[in-house]
Amino acid sequence: MQPLSLISTLPTLITCFVDNYSVEPNVIKLKHEAPYSLPAVKFPDGIYVMDSRKIADRLEKDHPLPSFKLDDPAFSEVLQYLPKISEALRGIWMPKVPAKLLNDRSAEYFTRTRAERFGKSLTEIAQEQGGEEAWMEALPPIKELGQVLARHEGPFVLGEDGKLGTFYTKRYADERDSELC
Repeated sequence: MQPLSLISTLPTLITCFVDNYSVEPNVIKLKHEAPYSLPAVKFPDGIYVMDSRKIADRLEKDHPLPSFKLDDPAFSEVLQYLPKISEALRGIWMPKVPAKLLNDRSAEYFTRTRAERFGKSLTEIAQEQGGEEAWMEALPPIKELGQVLARHEGPFVLGEDGKLGTFYTKRYADERDSELC
């Protein structure tokens, strides 16, 4: 089992971590126009790619070995449940993000931009979309995801093979870590 073998085959990349508040000015500084999202990668050829899956597709194209196995049916199966779970639990995890994960400047930005996006405050989102009802709505896709994972022997989505599907699922879950719930 070599779940991290991919790391040694990728080119050296320069990583710049920015807080939520600093995203827009940094994207503009990099001369990339909105709309933008994170994560974002500027590849050596100058092309910017945003969205985790699109970045993975580009890395797979540029560095096909070892493969991320993006075309594996288990990966697609897992990905169909994650947005359903996240959406159902939005009223639980989203209102806790500013206090649990962000610095003060990013917390203000996150709170303000989510209120603009959803037309209500994070407190209202928690009151209207949180609680036991949210968990009950999330339960069917959580069970279905559990069934997908149970079909594969081993610690990873693809059994003994720790590829992108596993790490994508883990990252998605970590972003909505139990401390937020």
